[in-house]
Amino acid sequence: MSDSVQELFTALPRRLRQLCKFTCVFSTELHGTSLTSFYQKCQAERYTVLLVKTTDQEVLGAFLSAPWNERFDHNNRFFGNGETFLFHFVPNFKRYTWCALATKNWKAPAFFMLADSQRIVVGGGNGWGLSIEEDLTHGRSEKCDTFDNEPLSGGNGGEFQCLRVEVWCLEEMGHLATFMDSTEEHVEQTGFFFSDVDEG
Repeated sequence: MSDSVQELFTALPRRLRQLCKFTCVFSTELHGTSLTSFYQKCQAERYTVLLVKTTDQEVLGAFLSAPWNERFDHNNRFFGNGETFLFHFVPNFKRYTWCALATKNWKAPAFFMLADSQRIVVGGGNGWGLSIEEDLTHGRSEKCDTFDNEPLSGGNGGEFQCLRVEVWCLEEMGHLATFMDSTEEHVEQTGFFFSDVDEG
């Protein structure tokens, strides 16, 4: 199990660390750069990790604690909950959680997930923490009030080009050792994102 996978696993909410493994449910390499395909593959999953590798070899993303099909209930408004967080791997792993968790100000902005036909957004309020446009080939990361984050990408104005976009779901097993073993096995079999994230 790579250090990067271990860091991300440790960053998950404590109650979710008994889930068994990450399984890739969407990859632009396999499913193309269609937001429609993205939603079709991901919408039923309860907990997902969105991962982006940029053409500048940056690795960034978000943990989402609400299913993508909740977008239908919110009519182009933000949804989700305070377990959602942003992160980047390169140069080092860093997580940005909902600012209310640190300040105990429960009236803090709570703009977690936005999903429509034009883009997906994680984090809002005077900027979008992470946004990816409908063609899944470019996006932007800005400081936002919900996570009080620094831009996840060092590109011009936080803009980036996507080399790869993936979504991984957590499959339930209930035993930590099994999680580590099966994640390692799954990555080896598929050769997807977590197998090369340490390469930068």
